[in-house]
Amino acid sequence: MNGVLDEPGCNELMFRVRRSFDKGADTVIIELENIELPNAVCLHRFADSVMAERSAGRQVQVIASEPALYARCASISDSRDWLIADSTIDVTAGRRAIHLDSGHDPA
Repeated sequence: MNGVLDEPGCNELMFRVRRSFDKGADTVIIELENIELPNAVCLHRFADSVMAERSAGRQVQVIASEPALYARCASISDSRDWLIADSTIDVTAGRRAIHLDSGHDPA
């Protein structure tokens, strides 16, 4: 399932989410797709949601496959450690939405 962060002050940010159990670790993988380059408000709200997943004890990988999107996301402080420039991870199976405005997983 795909999702869009749609809040006042935010432009579109598309994403795909899946859970991975690699060596027993609960990992959330989020792949970003830019419809248009997201603005700072959108990116900071997204970063807050990623940190909420981490606070719940999950490892988080955020993949930004477009170089421009990666550069824009990496410009946020404390984000470089969870961004990967290119995606080689298959995210076609088990997609589901995550509520980015609250950081809560609907599953």
